[in-house]
Amino acid sequence: MSKDKSHQNHKMTFNQIREMSQMVNNAVMSRLALQGKLLDPRRDIDAECGYPKIIRVEDYHYLYNREGIAERVVHILPEESWCMDPTVHDTEQATENDSVFNEAVETLDENKNIFSYLERADKLSGVGRFGLILIGLNDGKPLDQPVEPGASMEITFIRVFEEVQVQISTMETDPTNPRFGQPTMYKVRFADIKPGNTTAQTDAIDRSVHWSRCIHLADNRKTSEICGDPRLQIVYNRVYDLRKVVSGSGEMFWKGAFPGISLETTPDVGSDVEFDKDSLDKEMFEYQNGLRRYLALAGVQAKSLAPQVADPTSHVMVQLKLIATSIGVPFRIFIGTEEAKLAGDQDQKSWNKRLKRRQDKYLTPMVLRPFFDRLIAIGVLPEPNGGRYTITWPDLNTQTDKDKAEVANIWTKALKEYITGDVDVMIPPKQYLTLIMGLSETLADELIAAAMAEIETEEDPTEEELEETE
Repeated sequence: MSKDKSHQNHKMTFNQIREMSQMVNNAVMSRLALQGKLLDPRRDIDAECGYPKIIRVEDYHYLYNREGIAERVVHILPEESWCMDPTVHDTEQATENDSVFNEAVETLDENKNIFSYLERADKLSGVGRFGLILIGLNDGKPLDQPVEPGASMEITFIRVFEEVQVQISTMETDPTNPRFGQPTMYKVRFADIKPGNTTAQTDAIDRSVHWSRCIHLADNRKTSEICGDPRLQIVYNRVYDLRKVVSGSGEMFWKGAFPGISLETTPDVGSDVEFDKDSLDKEMFEYQNGLRRYLALAGVQAKSLAPQVADPTSHVMVQLKLIATSIGVPFRIFIGTEEAKLAGDQDQKSWNKRLKRRQDKYLTPMVLRPFFDRLIAIGVLPEPNGGRYTITWPDLNTQTDKDKAEVANIWTKALKEYITGDVDVMIPPKQYLTLIMGLSETLADELIAAAMAEIETEEDPTEEELEETE
């Protein structure tokens, strides 16, 4: 048997993958049903609240595109993690650009805006279980053919896709292969607006794509290396409840803001009365839909019904806090930029720690390195000096100009109170600067020496002062 045929035997067809997926779904459904009976055999909370037992990738896609809170859940970690682009370099100093590799990375980012695509892919990969970055190359081969490295290889385009647009056609099943368990071929749907079409219709084209032309992304991985948990999975029920509250409040206002009218017969006409329904309908229609503000009624009186409108704020806030708590985001940061400015220092520091951990434990090893390693391997980027390169993220805790001004103002007030309050009698200046203010001994000595020199200068009389004295 040839090597190519042997390799083909280790690939799973799409039908095999679909059959395995159906078996897994059936097992999950049975397990969920069993868990429901064990938790409370008297009632099914999911059924009573309308929560779906199995959430399809299309459901995540729909909620992501239709609900702003759902989009916020998917975007908040990527947006905050990519608030400043990292630096990729093969020298010790990130600011040095004296190597061919550094210049090539900088030029590539200027021409293709690669970090923007990586951020977009990070966002879309969290809608479903995975995402895909497709790297278009000038090798002249179809997308379903493997890439052969070349010295003059260039990127022609970059596209990013979410799971709803991608199917894994075949996977590597040879346990001796380094890519065991990884996709070998994808089926990607390109959906773009038709040329010259002003409607929302799209021209969908399905293409088979070889793995060597793609970067596979999967956030929130657990037991699988190719699929992670969708970011909306843990809060799907809460977003569902929020839709109920917000939609219900809108419907409540729509129906309750306009008070209903009760038409009742007057006591003098008795109980056995026949209404002219057509005339009453006409009167009510003209009153509600026209500019006329009166009703011409005979034997009937109109009474206004009190509107039933309640404030949904407390219910909405409860759902938002549950969502923020579930995804581990400080509430004031989750609900928006303006409120985030009021977030406490401790919340901000804890949040920055989580972002830093995500940058170091996920984005660098699982997104950036696979991307740049692939570009180096196929010849888009040159080999870095020494065969290694470094990825550096900006410090999230770096003080802004406003922060520096506030710190300087606080220090100035503290020093003023120290001097005017004669605190130097109890705590000498050097001990105050080092122990209380936290300055180094060298800097404290320099400040004290400069202050003493200034005092001596003020005390020594100038030549003009001496002449006036004489």
